[in-house]
Amino acid sequence: MLAAAKEIADNSAVTAVTKIGEWGPWIIGGAWLSVGGQRVDLLYRSADAVSSWNPVGPASSPWTTNPAIHTASARRSGWARSHCQPLRDPQDLINRLKSIALPYPQPLRDALIRRFQWEILFGIENAELAAARNEQTHIAGCVYRSLACVAQIVFALNERYLINEKGALWKQRGYR
Repeated sequence: MLAAAKEIADNSAVTAVTKIGEWGPWIIGGAWLSVGGQRVDLLYRSADAVSSWNPVGPASSPWTTNPAIHTASARRSGWARSHCQPLRDPQDLINRLKSIALPYPQPLRDALIRRFQWEILFGIENAELAAARNEQTHIAGCVYRSLACVAQIVFALNERYLINEKGALWKQRGYR
């Protein structure tokens, strides 16, 4: 992986990558790079785990993992975003998997809306209870989680895959 990362990085001398397995079970490692002056996340994923995801089956599992730094969870379906560019894919796995995930599956859209819609009001109501006790950290957490759920719904309504919460509401401007 290091050799592949150094091929595309702006500064190969400072390029470093993690060991496989270092970031957890879904995103198993990677690096943060600068490529053409843009910040780029290089993510390793298990081909077996990605291949087992079925966006329309009973185990479509739009549900989340909570890897470090993704406070609102990361979607298992995030790999399907159209700008996912594999560095090495000799068996053309990514294109085969994208053909399953694109166009965006209606069952996944419905499942995400159903999963996150109720949680928006639930978070607001919990924030109100925390406000009565002046628990500022809990208030912030509830509000943040409610906004993260709004992002999930907005992305689903627009039939777009959401990788994580970072900049999600800002990125969605210009859509429905």
